[in-house]
Amino acid sequence: MNMGGHFQIQIFQDCPPAITFKGSFQEKKSFSQQDIHERLKQIHGNSQISWCEQTAAAKNLKASVAAREAGAVLVKHGEGLAAVTKLNAAMRLVPVSEHEEIGWIVATRSAATYLIGLSEECYKDCKLALECLPLSLTLQRFKLWDRAATCSSIMGRIMEASDAFEAASEELKQFSIAEHIRDKLLQTMKDNLEKGKNNERKSESKEHPTLNNPGENKMVTKKVFVVHNEGVGRHVKAVEDIAVGEVIVQEDPISSVLHLSKLETNCSNCMRPAIAGIACESCTEVIFCSRECKMKAGQTFHKVECGHLLLFPPLGPLCPAFRLITSRSLEFFIKNKNMFEDHNPCAGWDKEKMTDDERHLIRAAFNMQVCEKDKEYVLNMTAYAYVALCSLHKMDFFGKRGKPLELQEDELYIGQLLYHFLRGVEENSHEIVQFEEPGLEYCGTLDSLYDGDEPVISVIGAALNSITSLFNNSCDVNTIKYHQGNSTVMMAKRNIKAGEEVTDFYGQHFFQSPKEARHQMLGFPCQCIPCKESWPLMTNLPKFSTSQLGQRSKKPWVVAKDKLDSAVNNMRVIETMQICKQMGDMVGVIPPHNALVMPEMYFHYSSVFLYGNKSLSFRLFSERIIKQENPISNKKVLKLKKK
Repeated sequence: MNMGGHFQIQIFQDCPPAITFKGSFQEKKSFSQQDIHERLKQIHGNSQISWCEQTAAAKNLKASVAAREAGAVLVKHGEGLAAVTKLNAAMRLVPVSEHEEIGWIVATRSAATYLIGLSEECYKDCKLALECLPLSLTLQRFKLWDRAATCSSIMGRIMEASDAFEAASEELKQFSIAEHIRDKLLQTMKDNLEKGKNNERKSESKEHPTLNNPGENKMVTKKVFVVHNEGVGRHVKAVEDIAVGEVIVQEDPISSVLHLSKLETNCSNCMRPAIAGIACESCTEVIFCSRECKMKAGQTFHKVECGHLLLFPPLGPLCPAFRLITSRSLEFFIKNKNMFEDHNPCAGWDKEKMTDDERHLIRAAFNMQVCEKDKEYVLNMTAYAYVALCSLHKMDFFGKRGKPLELQEDELYIGQLLYHFLRGVEENSHEIVQFEEPGLEYCGTLDSLYDGDEPVISVIGAALNSITSLFNNSCDVNTIKYHQGNSTVMMAKRNIKAGEEVTDFYGQHFFQSPKEARHQMLGFPCQCIPCKESWPLMTNLPKFSTSQLGQRSKKPWVVAKDKLDSAVNNMRVIETMQICKQMGDMVGVIPPHNALVMPEMYFHYSSVFLYGNKSLSFRLFSERIIKQENPISNKKVLKLKKK
């Protein structure tokens, strides 16, 4: 088995808890578990690391009831957002056998989501509560049917609303509610349905751009292809013209891991906010946004990790590489040993990797380019691999529960794979981000949203992507990248001509910092055009003179620039995006030029705002912004004349 580097079987030859490296560290050849612990502390600045000592809280009915009651108080005081968080905590804690308590939790949570206008989530909770609460609770169940029907009406699902009305009517008849009371309740429900129709909203997801021209690989447009050149490595070029705003990649990850700080608020499977959260039946560590995500996780990584998420420290590339292993069984890796014998870093995307078949996905991860660095790096990666092996053993991945870890054939084989994956993940993993609630510096402009000291975008996890990892960095990047859950979307930031390289963005724009500083931050000498040609910083870029701006040919661009300034300063995000899409064709210059910078930057800002991941608080904020925006900009593209 050839995986390159210095990681060979003799690295794990000694009996535990010792581990032998090829080479030496501080003149030692053998390292105990404590030595590995100390190395990890050195790697991460002596941060506090617990070695397999943390345990998760157990299910607790009393604690769950207390959290539910606290959530009900928050709903009563109109604090729906805080109530959702508290009620999701109740869901994580409630024992799975307590069906009625689960019903009360989600019924209360439906009141919270209704309060803040989340119709889809409210409807889901109403239906779940009706599954759990006994039929004898007639009036409480009627409130849930009424709420569910109103939400269906708001969402334009009239048949669904009608079915809810009929079900409520039947239950009232079944339990002998006095006729005059029944008629009054049903009339109230009819009135609510009419109000819902008047407030009908379209689903937000319908507005998101999608990949319209997929090739053989259904996650990539047919307009690009992979090239491999010596010295440059794998990179991507356009085979056809790509229009600004066109989706190039819409990729689901091979492996993704939610950051521990987000376990209580985001789905551990897809990373979207878990609003109408569904808990694991066994542990209290995670929550899922839907039954589908819970089922998918339960069939893959969570089957191994359940109750053990706190066993291993979330350091460096360890988690995505670890998830590659826990998402599959030991039997899978043993059965498919031949897949891991021929590392092919020149592979691109092809028919073989077109499906979701786990063999093709893990093969794509194996083929990723890996780091080859110094001995210190080899030792660090080996330390990580050993941490992962210890954690896998405690999770009973090797089927040896209760026995001490012995590095036998299976353990050594998985250790080798971990070492290989760790080196690939470090080079090819990508952060997953979401918008958080705006800070105090936000003052109603698009600039103030992004430019404050309090970051509005936070990292919520990491993903290993086989497709987006093939795109090289450019300090004048021609794409925008954002996330929808743990999926990555790459969209053209400007018109891209056939034959042009399609690029990603790893660090800083050419106009923000000098080339030397950019290369130092990147950790490698970038070979993009701005770096090769030493493009100037923003203050030294060519710009239009007063006489040029007065020319008739520049009038459409000047008009558009004034409209853009107004849209940015008044937080009209949709209008900003629409204007920016058209300004590139009007300007009549080639890069580098001052006139190209701001429209592309604001197109990026507005697109990510509209389509990227949002925390629940930011989702509510963004919905208010869009609702306040001029309705014309929501329905009609501004007609700006081209040159």
